Amino acid sequence: MDERATSGPEMNHSVGGVDLKQRLARGPRMDPTNLVPYLPRAKWSPGPGDQGWHAMSCQVLKESQKHTRRFPLGVRETCGQEDACGPSPIHLGVTPPRNIHLPRAEYIDWKSLLKVGVMDFITSTAILPLLCGCVGIFSLFKLLQRLRMKAYLRNAVVVITGATSGLGRECAKVFYAAGARLVLCGRNREALDELTRELAASQAAKVQTHSPYTVTFDLTDPGTIVAATAEILQCFGHVDVLINNAGVSYRGAIVDTTMDVDKRVMETNYFGPIALTKALLPSMIQRRQGHVVAISSIQGKISLPFRSAYAASKHATQAFFDCLRAEVEQCGIEVTVISPSYIHTSLSLNAVTADGSRYGVMDEKTAQGRSPVEVARDVLAAVGKRKKDVILADLLPSLAVYLRTLAPGLFFSLMASRARKERKSKTC
Repeated sequence: MDERATSGPEMNHSVGGVDLKQRLARGPRMDPTNLVPYLPRAKWSPGPGDQGWHAMSCQVLKESQKHTRRFPLGVRETCGQEDACGPSPIHLGVTPPRNIHLPRAEYIDWKSLLKVGVMDFITSTAILPLLCGCVGIFSLFKLLQRLRMKAYLRNAVVVITGATSGLGRECAKVFYAAGARLVLCGRNREALDELTRELAASQAAKVQTHSPYTVTFDLTDPGTIVAATAEILQCFGHVDVLINNAGVSYRGAIVDTTMDVDKRVMETNYFGPIALTKALLPSMIQRRQGHVVAISSIQGKISLPFRSAYAASKHATQAFFDCLRAEVEQCGIEVTVISPSYIHTSLSLNAVTADGSRYGVMDEKTAQGRSPVEVARDVLAAVGKRKKDVILADLLPSLAVYLRTLAPGLFFSLMASRARKERKSKTC
């Protein structure tokens, strides 16, 4: 054998009649078992101590480790400079010459491929029409729901108690704009007449409107409730929607509150609304049609300290109308309980205290409450969609409702801490 065939720099780099430089220039071939580039096996057996082999193998490994940490299957040889270069690649069966650069393995960006695949899937002819169809069906559903709500309230006889101020006044405006035939109820005749003139002069209504009808009575007087019911039925013949909105708030400690104050709050917030509901209920059952709405409070689901009489009346309201819903469902009558949180109204100003006097203070939470206009629109939507139970509150009050059920111990501790803070602020 010619000695030049085994000498390092002067050897003939050809295998099977194919020049090694040309084969490397065409790119690496893939081993189906290892899936890594390899070089054709030569007739000679290169030793691991060859300086060119180790220098270039360590350089290739450094470049490949910049992109991936995956290594091919098989036995690995260790370079003498392992700390600096790391483990050497698999013995490929040939010593590359110093003037030939080994091709570097190509790095595959799987994230980019995934993004491209997802975009191709979305923009494909199959998924794009499906998405457009879903959006179209949802839009059509919302449109039909809106049209149904308008048809449900147009020309409907809607009775609103406590319509002279606060949320009741704003509810009168939105239901008037929806085309309902309003029956405005309250204790102050002058305030009711003023609201009637304001509604008649408004240009907000986009549909045919009807002149509101006013009825004056006191919810704490059962005799006036019976007379008002007879007057309403005589005038309109029936009632489509009854909104029990009138109420009074309370501030005080339980130990200082007289029983007269408790009875007064319960008469206004509980006994009055259920008396009016019971008076109008037979006509609804006879027609097998009607809708009863109770404006309760978030305190009908959770109780806050120094609000005992108010929270008790709202808890009773929630329980009564929940029972009513179950009993009259077979008669085709809807019952909706709406529980708002703090609303920026004069409710705290007109609240009664432990001795029965007027509170006369705008609470900080009440001043930061929601606008009554927004709440009135939510009430209109809840009635039009015939919802059963609606909570109109921010995140924290809504979470407190679930916390009361899921973690009662924690809820009671938080309420006790709140009571201590309020008591300290009042004594100071």
